[in-house]
Amino acid sequence: MPNMNYAEKFSPLVVERFKARSYTGNMASQAYKWDGVKSVHVYSVDTAPLYNYNRNATTESRFGPVTDLSDHLQTMPVEQDISFHYAIDAGDDAEQMGVKNANKSLTRQMDEVVYPYLDKYNLAKWIKEAGQAIVANAAITPNNALEFIQDATEVLDDASCPESGRRLYVTTAFAKTLKRNPQFVYTDKLANEAMVKGKIGELDGMDIIVLPKSFFPTGAVGLVFHKEAALAPMKLQHYKIHNETTFVDGAEITGRILHDAFVLDGKAKAMVAIGESTVTRTAAPTVANNGAITYTAGTKLYYTVDGSDPRCSGSRIEASANVAAPNAGTKVIAIAYNASNTIAWSAYVEKQA
Repeated sequence: MPNMNYAEKFSPLVVERFKARSYTGNMASQAYKWDGVKSVHVYSVDTAPLYNYNRNATTESRFGPVTDLSDHLQTMPVEQDISFHYAIDAGDDAEQMGVKNANKSLTRQMDEVVYPYLDKYNLAKWIKEAGQAIVANAAITPNNALEFIQDATEVLDDASCPESGRRLYVTTAFAKTLKRNPQFVYTDKLANEAMVKGKIGELDGMDIIVLPKSFFPTGAVGLVFHKEAALAPMKLQHYKIHNETTFVDGAEITGRILHDAFVLDGKAKAMVAIGESTVTRTAAPTVANNGAITYTAGTKLYYTVDGSDPRCSGSRIEASANVAAPNAGTKVIAIAYNASNTIAWSAYVEKQA
């Protein structure tokens, strides 16, 4: 039987723990809907190369050779199905001055259990499938903390990622270090913004959102991304208070959440993870000029031959041995992971066979 503290002369006020609403739920793209379906299939359409226009061509097109415009498909099935179930016995409730109010207990369950779980899951998935990882080459200090965020925003700039819609998450420890950077208080009037908006400031036009360190995978200290690259579908949310059921004289509270998180492979380069210096990168695979792939034993190799990103593509192939050369003209993209890898992936390797 669970431990019960029955009331004699105790206060009916319950000591509520500190809590926060979801950090990640509203930060993802809402462009795709999973209503009524298990998986969403998203096409990424490629572009065509440029040629020199040939005014003197007689046997072929003056515009260059004709090729079919290629595309690739990313399939995103929602697979995380979690639930909870607890009871509030009517007798216990009467003898404890109603401190286990069903409605308040459900709010507490969401704030302290469900939302943190979802935030941790979303961050772990986004960080693992991020298009780039910036790993600190030395311990992160007040003098260099700002540089790692600026390096990440440079990646987004190089990927032609729009400035509007960018997001920045950092751990509490990273934020503490960042705030001790002598340049920090002069960047985007951070000190004033912190008081106005309830955050520690803005950097390169992004709100700096601080999350508990426990929300991040081991080794990760930050994530810079564009909202349109991240998806966090919530297919089903059922939260119910069942009064006077057959099994309990009182209330039964149940909840079920069907959810998942994804990075769009066509926008994975707009998702940049920041790792601390203790992270060791996985050995990168080798792609020969003919497209053949070799990789280090003990790592896990994923590759694609349709131009999609093997970090998150629905058409990626997991290899169990070195890969032979594909057909000529095939674009081969490969990446390797360690078995316990969270952010320490190898370099993205791409070659036209």
